[in-house]
Amino acid sequence: GLDRTRAWTGSFTVVTVPSYKMAEDVIDEIESGNKSLDDYPGALRYNNVDMTSVDKWGSHSVRLPVGEPKIVVLNDGEIGVVQVRSKTGVRSSFEDYRESLRSSLLPYVNEYHTVNRLRESQSVQVDSSLFELIMDLDSGIE
Repeated sequence: GLDRTRAWTGSFTVVTVPSYKMAEDVIDEIESGNKSLDDYPGALRYNNVDMTSVDKWGSHSVRLPVGEPKIVVLNDGEIGVVQVRSKTGVRSSFEDYRESLRSSLLPYVNEYHTVNRLRESQSVQVDSSLFELIMDLDSGIE
């Protein structure tokens, strides 16, 4: 529905690595307390960003738990360790989308009224003989 979380704002860090094994090693070092993800060279820090629209890592970070480093493998094979530091969902309401919804439906209003007018003027009969035949066949199955 419209009254759900559609956007996420948050902070996260990403370290890219050449192999899955190296990603596991990075997680082991972080979980043992020897290093933080920020200690790795090339660590990408994202602070208070719209997580649903920031580069290729953002959409994955939305689904990750806060505080736990996780391995993410992208479609192109790139591997990274991602740790979400914080995230906040932004709920949307009908009012937020009212104008967008209106403008997307407006081109179909005339077609909607035409179809309704044609339905009222037509008589529709449904031939149910095939349906009844199928139901008779099903009743014999045990």
